[in-house]
Amino acid sequence: MRKRVEVGTDIAMIGVWDPAHERHDLKKAKYADYEASLRSEAQSGRLFYINTGGDCGYPVDIIIDEATDAEVLSVYSQVSRDFLVISKSGRLVAGGVEDFVNVEKQITSPDDEISVPAGRYGLTLYQLNDDKYAENLRAAIGADDLDYYEKRWSGVPWGCLMFIIGIVILVLQFWFVAIGFFALLAAYMFVRSRARASDVRYQEVSKRIGEHQERFTELMFVLRRLDDSSDLEGGWHDQY
Repeated sequence: MRKRVEVGTDIAMIGVWDPAHERHDLKKAKYADYEASLRSEAQSGRLFYINTGGDCGYPVDIIIDEATDAEVLSVYSQVSRDFLVISKSGRLVAGGVEDFVNVEKQITSPDDEISVPAGRYGLTLYQLNDDKYAENLRAAIGADDLDYYEKRWSGVPWGCLMFIIGIVILVLQFWFVAIGFFALLAAYMFVRSRARASDVRYQEVSKRIGEHQERFTELMFVLRRLDDSSDLEGGWHDQY
């Protein structure tokens, strides 16, 4: 079983939990008590969370009791150890940890829930490795096509240079000259955009790159069902 979920957070924490384990009583807790309670929930396996170091939002792949494609897994790095996650109700939800304590959901929705057999699971966290992904992308697209795309995408840095010159002219308060300069910059960007749109090779490679990127997400949660003899412990991960 696998599902791609859009996770997000406004408190710099994302996680996985069973909705039956939510702690709505923590909503008004003092920060020290709130943090200690979340860690206690995590250690007991009722919640796994990641301190992201900042607010964020991106898709996450969740894979449960299913083999992971070797090519896909090759561009990820395993993060820390495995973690215990308990599903009491046969449901799991992934999203911002603020919804672990909120009755009225701010981030998650029923679309973010996954039905699983009730029980104990081991969660392995994988994070996309930028260097490995770049190598995989170059191999999949082809070095020549990728170099051509990147050259057409970045182009000659006249646009950046013109923008900097325009800012300098504004600082010097040559208003009419600045207006003309930014109009020229807009025309340059329009011509570049039209040139890329009419470039068949660029568009074909761009489509292939987009299809390749769809196969990968920033994070991947891989869960496997545990037997009753497992002594795996819960916890959390500090990403920053």
